Amino acid sequence: MATVLVVDDDQAIREVVRLVLEQEGHTVREAVDGPEGLNMLRTAAGPLVVLLDDLMPHLSGMEVLAEVAREPTLTTGHAYILMTGSARMLVGGTTPELARLRVFIVSKPFDITELAEVVNQAAVGLPGG
Repeated sequence: MATVLVVDDDQAIREVVRLVLEQEGHTVREAVDGPEGLNMLRTAAGPLVVLLDDLMPHLSGMEVLAEVAREPTLTTGHAYILMTGSARMLVGGTTPELARLRVFIVSKPFDITELAEVVNQAAVGLPGG
């Protein structure tokens, strides 16, 4: 199973996602905002599935992905999932960064079973996955 980094400013969401993904056999790490998530990405020892909330203070999920797109070491070796309630994003209104990074998009509010399936699918694409 994969190591999953959950980047969300909502503690309750992080806790629920952690419980579900740990039951699936994943190791879960948490970050409370975009800057902390970026720092954890930059210092990760191995590949991560990164769950990013779209709307966070300091750096949004999209802003984190824009930073990732500028750092070649972060664009490979990790899989990214953006959790969003934005209708524009959900109907295929993607950006070049999302397309290049092959970001999975999950609607919020999300079905926890569906989220676990997307995490499992993203994990398969990781090095050694």
